[in-house]
Amino acid sequence: MYVRNGKVVLASGADETAIVSLQSIPLISARATAFQIENVLAASGAAWALGIGAEIIRTGLETFTVA
Repeated sequence: MYVRNGKVVLASGADETAIVSLQSIPLISARATAFQIENVLAASGAAWALGIGAEIIRTGLETFTVA
């Protein structure tokens, strides 16, 4: 899990999949701090490790908001 060119990327060996743009994630403000991005990467990595698919992770990141 990392960010490249403003996108969250899932990687396994040589396989890489950009799943979502940081701009599409409501939790990350226009002036995103490092911890916000790190939290997104941690949550995405945990979901991926549990076998949750990239499309579901993307949808979760794009639709999750703080109440």
